[in-house]
Amino acid sequence: MVSPRDAAKTIRAKNELERKAVAKRREEARAEGALLALRILNEHPEVARVWGFGSTYEAWRRYRLDSDIDLATDGGSAYELLKSVERSAFKVDVISFEEIPAGLADFIREHGTLLAEAQDDR
Repeated sequence: MVSPRDAAKTIRAKNELERKAVAKRREEARAEGALLALRILNEHPEVARVWGFGSTYEAWRRYRLDSDIDLATDGGSAYELLKSVERSAFKVDVISFEEIPAGLADFIREHGTLLAEAQDDR
């Protein structure tokens, strides 16, 4: 029979492994999001800025191993922008501020992370 102390120790060890895996995956997702933001700017001159939002970028949200990368852009069509991220190993959602309610766009600008901004010399 397993003692409660040994069972608790095993559970704590498993929880710590999962916590580390989740933290690593979030870090990888953030790095991928930054690369995708640059790709979007390079492939879509109509885009001025790319923001990351949701659980990947907002520390107060719970991140899971299956969480996606959420990107929002100033400019562009979400349908066209998805073509720039479809090769990612992560599930990626892209929205354009021009295609969503103003309140949601304001929320993303306030709580999200600016990932990339176009330079005037593009």
